[in-house]
This record gives sequence, structure tokens and C-alpha cells, in this order.
Amino acid sequence: MFWLNKDTLKRAILQRCNEIIEDSERGMIDNRKIANYWGRVDIFLGSVTVLSSSITALLTFSQWSKLVIFMACLSFVLSTFYTFLKPSSREAKRRSAYLNFYRLNNKVKDLIIAINSSKLSEQNMLEKLEELSTDCVTITQDLLKSI
Repeated sequence: MFWLNKDTLKRAILQRCNEIIEDSERGMIDNRKIANYWGRVDIFLGSVTVLSSSITALLTFSQWSKLVIFMACLSFVLSTFYTFLKPSSREAKRRSAYLNFYRLNNKVKDLIIAINSSKLSEQNMLEKLEELSTDCVTITQDLLKSI
């Protein structure tokens, strides 16, 4: 059925598993950093927008009409940026990708344990590896859609 003997096949599968682990760990680190960045942008832009709107409301009935106009324009620009960038949705997508890479990483480590304990047949090893490789590609493609 296979052109490789069982030990060679096992080594090749383990090597591919290690590559998937490296890719998933890199994906976890990168997506966590990006999610944290968008979380900070969300907090900053949201806070500044609320603050500028509050100041505008306080100054509405004051005698400083030019300042009121400036603050109203600033509030408009900030809320437009906030709406356009959608930092909370970007953060959520990256946190979701982080969790997907984390789950993939654990599945691959479980596969390595099963392979090393010789509980899987050659066919099962290949099927599990193919499933995990497909999961890795799917996670990456889903991320590309959201960029």
C-alpha cells in the first residue's frame, strides 16, 4: 500500500507535525500581538471619542463658540475613524484565530503522542495528518478573508 516502510513514514509524519506546530505557534504569537494592538486601539479611540463628545456637550451653552465647533468636528472625525476601523471586531477575529491555532497545536501534539505510542495504523496517521494540515490551511485562509 505505501512505498515507505513504517519507520520512514513515521519519521516523515512526525517531521510534518513539527512543522505544523511551528506554524501554529507562530500564528498564536502573531495573532495574540495583533489582537492586543486592536484592543488598545479600541480602548483609546473609544475613550477619546466619548471624552471629546462629553466636552462638546459641556461647552454647547458656553460663550466659546469656536471651541464648540472645533470639539464637534473632532468628535465627528474620531467617531468616523472608530466606525471605519472597527477595532473591536478586528480584535475578536484575531482572538478567534489565536484560539484556533491553539486548538490546532494541541491536536498535533496529541497526534504525536498517538504516533509515538504506536496506537495508530499507517492509514490513520496519514488521515489525521491530512485533517490537521487542512485545518491549518483553513485557519490561514479565514484570516486572509478578514484582512
